[in-house]
Amino acid sequence: MQIEPGTSPKHRYELIKATLQVIVGALITITIVYGIPYFSPKEVADPIEPVVSVPEVKPTPVVENTPVPTQEAPKEKVYTQDELNTIFEMNKKKPGTKLFYSDKLGVGFTYSLPEDLPSNIYEISAVEKGNGVALDYYEKGSTKSEWVNLEVFTKDPKDTLEQAITKEFLSGVDAKKCFAQKYTDGDSSGKQLKGYNYAEIFYPVPTNGDVWFGGITNCPEKVQTYAATNGRQFFSEDSKVPSKYLFVRIGQESIASSGLGNEGWERSLRILK
Repeated sequence: MQIEPGTSPKHRYELIKATLQVIVGALITITIVYGIPYFSPKEVADPIEPVVSVPEVKPTPVVENTPVPTQEAPKEKVYTQDELNTIFEMNKKKPGTKLFYSDKLGVGFTYSLPEDLPSNIYEISAVEKGNGVALDYYEKGSTKSEWVNLEVFTKDPKDTLEQAITKEFLSGVDAKKCFAQKYTDGDSSGKQLKGYNYAEIFYPVPTNGDVWFGGITNCPEKVQTYAATNGRQFFSEDSKVPSKYLFVRIGQESIASSGLGNEGWERSLRILK
């Protein structure tokens, strides 16, 4: 502010006072307009927490333990006496003919005394023993024979009869010395059962000496009782029941009749299961 020369001291005082008032008012206005927001305390923002990615936990599905139905093994056929009588044609057999059937072995046959043996002196019986049957006749009152002339074996259904015999009896045996082959001798009536297969354990026959007992020594001692001899004995199977086969000892002649004429008991032999 410029003070003109010649101005009185009082007048100058008033001018300075007025000027100062203007300046102070301007400062107050500036402070009000600009200062309050500047000097006012600022709001502090809440700290931003880091976002943590939490994997979504899906509920575990509840699996109900539904029991799987177990398949029952097919029940084996249980034959009634009437069914057995029909199968073994008991109506055709002579009076007194007996029927043997083992549900455990699944094998049966009919039998009676040979035609030349009087029933008032002899009797005949078939007794199950282990995996076989002892069939024999004897004088009444004497001890029953335990000579097992029928044995039952199991086999792999896929194997032939000869293969089954080889596995059971001839494992590790020289096949040139002792072997299984088809049996063709038949039975007491000169016929083999329809649908049945037959086999035997055989060996090279010597060119001289005892044909049977000279050649049988080619087979191991434990096998010789099942090998071919001068008496008839063989293995057989029913092709409809491929999981089982039999060993049948006949001897020089059939020890019993089937109850049908001169037919041997082995003609009535049947594998039912």
